[in-house]
Amino acid sequence: MKNKIVSVIVNVSVKISLLPGWAWDKLWAPVWKRAMKSCGRGVYLRPMSSDIKGLQNLSVGDGTSIPKGSTIYCTEAPLTIGRKVVFGPKPTIITGDHRIDIIGKHIIDVTVDEKLPENDQPVVIEDGVWIGANVTILKGVTIGRGSVVAAGAVVTKSCAPYSIIGGVPAKLIKMRFTEEEIKKHEESLSPAPSPVGRGVESLPYGGRLEGAKRVLVVGSAEQSGGGVASVIKLMKKMPVWKEHQCYWLGTQIQRNYAWKLWYAVKAYLKALFIIWRYDIIHFHTVPDRMSLIIQMPIFLLAHLGRKKTIMHIHMGNQLKNHTENRLFKWCLRHTDLIVLLAQKWQAMFQNLFADIKTPTTVIYNACEEVPEVPFEAKEKIIMMAAYFCDNKAPDLLLKAWQKIKDKYPDWRVYMLGNGEVERFKKMAEEMGLQDSVTFTGYVTGKEREDYFRKASIYAMCSYEEGFPMVVLEAWAYGICVVTTPVGGLPDVLEDGKNVLTFDFGDWEGLADKLLRLMEDGEERKAMAAYSRQMVYERFSLTTINQQYKACLKEI
Repeated sequence: MKNKIVSVIVNVSVKISLLPGWAWDKLWAPVWKRAMKSCGRGVYLRPMSSDIKGLQNLSVGDGTSIPKGSTIYCTEAPLTIGRKVVFGPKPTIITGDHRIDIIGKHIIDVTVDEKLPENDQPVVIEDGVWIGANVTILKGVTIGRGSVVAAGAVVTKSCAPYSIIGGVPAKLIKMRFTEEEIKKHEESLSPAPSPVGRGVESLPYGGRLEGAKRVLVVGSAEQSGGGVASVIKLMKKMPVWKEHQCYWLGTQIQRNYAWKLWYAVKAYLKALFIIWRYDIIHFHTVPDRMSLIIQMPIFLLAHLGRKKTIMHIHMGNQLKNHTENRLFKWCLRHTDLIVLLAQKWQAMFQNLFADIKTPTTVIYNACEEVPEVPFEAKEKIIMMAAYFCDNKAPDLLLKAWQKIKDKYPDWRVYMLGNGEVERFKKMAEEMGLQDSVTFTGYVTGKEREDYFRKASIYAMCSYEEGFPMVVLEAWAYGICVVTTPVGGLPDVLEDGKNVLTFDFGDWEGLADKLLRLMEDGEERKAMAAYSRQMVYERFSLTTINQQYKACLKEI
């Protein structure tokens, strides 16, 4: 039996080794394309029959053909090849060279960190260029669109569009067309040619604005609920997402354990192929050990690829519980920038983690604009939306409501969300509130929007938060907010103008604030209008987009 197994393995290995080169190329070309910074449609590539290094710095446009025997070395500088570029046999393109002026070191011993900026410079080959056989193109060269490079040339300087160049070093032989012929030629082309810096933006696997750093965003799955996914979904709607060619890699999903494991493994496999195309890896995380462990393989992969990393911490006063979390502190020390949700948390972080020298910055959660709801359309509804647990303290709202409900029997309380619903539902029944308190369960989409449009008052009773997005949503919908001074909210709270506040755990104080708003429709109307204006001035997608852009520029 053992001999049969060995025989099968040997036979399969021999058959695989006998595959022709074109078969290996066809097998591996999709993998190479995915690993590139960007790759267009219809690209012909012979990866196993060529010597191609630095795929993370290589961009190739639609319909370009890279032949067998190509030597392409993308060093620390990028190589950008436009659309419809054709190469003759055995081209060589190198975007860098060695530093040769260090006394006391062999050239081969000079490290990347010791190289000068001029040792690595981008190479750009624009649309419609023909590169002849055995051509060598060196660092810092731009070959203008529609140009022809004669066989055997060594190109050390840039050339204008529609040039014909050749020789060692390459020089201008003549122009392909007159200016009038160039205009006529380009008008007849479809699509019109463009310099690669612009044309590459349309590539299906990527493309970016000139000079923009590409960002891989790592966090909860897009189909997950919760604050982290909501933050990234709003980031996707900002200009910064397209400008930096961001991609969302979900690592965690709200399913059973088998699903969670499979989802994480899929993310790791995908990261192996795509992480090399990105400049910055932006982790949205919380400090608990399981979340850090799930994201750790990608964090280590980012460091292996010498990528810049950002840790965006979705937590507030809970930070005090993690000062002895060694895994969390190791990650903090080995990232390039730490993002916190409010100035309050930035100050707390710098105090609690004084030994962490990594730079910090603040990016607030954003709020998407929604249609204004007329005050007259509001109903007599008090609302809470949460994952119900002791931290969210729905019991405080139930106790407050029990005290005041008889004064205003036409008002109702709606509790939106999942979690320990049955526990608090039973509590409401024991308190005799079943006729005026409704637990809706977890609602999304239009159903959730309808509740926000109708509600007049929102109650936030939490003890710990980062920067609660649900409060921003309430303000956007013109809902008056009664809240504890939780999370990063103190950065923006104006008691009596955009909120009424009460102390943590003080259900009687909550009852008094609710009663005040229920009795005074004019105060509700004024507070709702002021809150809506304030939230769009300070937390609009445009405002937070600028904070993201500054963050990415800083790193």
